[in-house]
Amino acid sequence: MDAKQSSFEDLAARIAKIEVQSRRWKLTTGLLALLGISFVMIAAKPADRLEPAVVRARVVEAEDFLLKDDNGHVYARLTLNRDRKRLGDRVFGHVSPAELEFYDANGDLALTIPGTPGMVPAK
Repeated sequence: MDAKQSSFEDLAARIAKIEVQSRRWKLTTGLLALLGISFVMIAAKPADRLEPAVVRARVVEAEDFLLKDDNGHVYARLTLNRDRKRLGDRVFGHVSPAELEFYDANGDLALTIPGTPGMVPAK
C-alpha cells in the first residue's frame, strides 16, 4: 500500500504543480491579450494635433488667394482680375491677367504687382 499511497501523493503533487503552471499561463495570456488590445486602441486613436491639419496637393485651383492672420487681417491677395477693366493692360509687352496686392497694417492697399507702368517714388 505504500507504493499506491506514494504514487497518489506524487500524482497529487504533480496535479498541484500543473494547476499552478496553468494559473500562471492564464494570467500571462490575459496580460498579453490586454496589452495587445491596448496597443490596437492606442494605434486607432487619432493623433493629438496642436496645429490644424495641413493639406498637401500638387494642384490648387482658385481665382483668389488671401494671406490672412489669425484676426482676419488681410496682408496680401493674389487674384485673377477677369472682371476688371485692367485685363487688357499690357505690362512689359504681355497681357497681365493676374495681380498681387499687398496691404499695410491699416488695411490700405500698399502695392500692386503688376502695377501701372511708370515710376514709383521711394519713401
